[in-house]
Amino acid sequence: MKRTSAITNAAVAAALLLAGSLAFPAPALAAEDDVTWSVAPASEQGPDGRTRFEYAVDPGVTITDTVAITNFSATEQTFQLYAADGVNEFDGGEYSLRTKSETNTDLGVWTTLATTEVTLGPNQRSDVPFTIVVPANATPGDHSAGIVAAFTRTGTGEGQAVDVEQRVGSRIYLRVSGDIQSNLVASGLVAGYDSGFNPFSGDLDGHYTIQNNGNVRLPLEQVIRVSGPFGIPLGEFEGEAVPDLLPGQLVDIPVAIANIAPAFLLTVDATITTADAAGEPSAETATATTSATAWAVPWMILLALLLIAGLIVLVVWRRRVNRARMHAAIEQLRADGREQAAVEAASNEREHVGSRA
Repeated sequence: MKRTSAITNAAVAAALLLAGSLAFPAPALAAEDDVTWSVAPASEQGPDGRTRFEYAVDPGVTITDTVAITNFSATEQTFQLYAADGVNEFDGGEYSLRTKSETNTDLGVWTTLATTEVTLGPNQRSDVPFTIVVPANATPGDHSAGIVAAFTRTGTGEGQAVDVEQRVGSRIYLRVSGDIQSNLVASGLVAGYDSGFNPFSGDLDGHYTIQNNGNVRLPLEQVIRVSGPFGIPLGEFEGEAVPDLLPGQLVDIPVAIANIAPAFLLTVDATITTADAAGEPSAETATATTSATAWAVPWMILLALLLIAGLIVLVVWRRRVNRARMHAAIEQLRADGREQAAVEAASNEREHVGSRA
């Protein structure tokens, strides 16, 4: 294990650009109270320009390499070092590493560091050797892990001391020679529609799962197509990409699309394909699809139509009532006229009879 001191700001900046982490942000120069550090692939002379560790080997091979841990903090700090299997977060598929308390079962088990702890002064770097012993019976395909440098900060929560582990890591991608298989399965698409108070468009939300049943990493992209009754196309949208779905991993992918017309019954089709990784065509191809339907009833429009229909019915009814009343009044006037005429005729008849007498 070799320790050196970072001498210039330029060297510090270079180390920052080379480092990877679990969330893979580039570390920045630390303020006085901050703890900032990096983990980067290295040679015996320090970080060597690689952004991650990548190997293609046969079963039974032993690999030796070096990782550089750099403390950019203003004070001396101690970091715990360990290897951890790579995984995908279930929600969204983000690449991550197992925690120290979780049990490794793959490349994390094969990887051994020369030390499990380093103490570094301000702007000091430690170049730590490590070995990867690939089992003779290792399965063909891709295996993922990472080397983690963790810093534990003690805080308080609900009146008690709480240890919070902050981690920075560098990925390890290792491919074992043999039969390569790409197999992608998508299922369980569920979608719902909410138009709120907008009568002409609404939001489509949902989710589905993708599982990598092959033995290679797959960079994925998704296209969501929405259609109405009789296959009327309502839109095509690019969903969130999963840049690195590891073998055996199952992830849940959200679907969120705005401004969809309320066409009563929507059909939602998700197509997932391998994407270009870092601008280069993916060597492995796979495609999966999943579909669902969702009711998109334009309730506000229906309510407006119902109100209009109600007003029309009310107007027609009032007209009929008024017409009936008018007819009844006319008939009453006619009846009154006939009655008055009959009375006058009877009176005239009596007068005529009296005059003759």
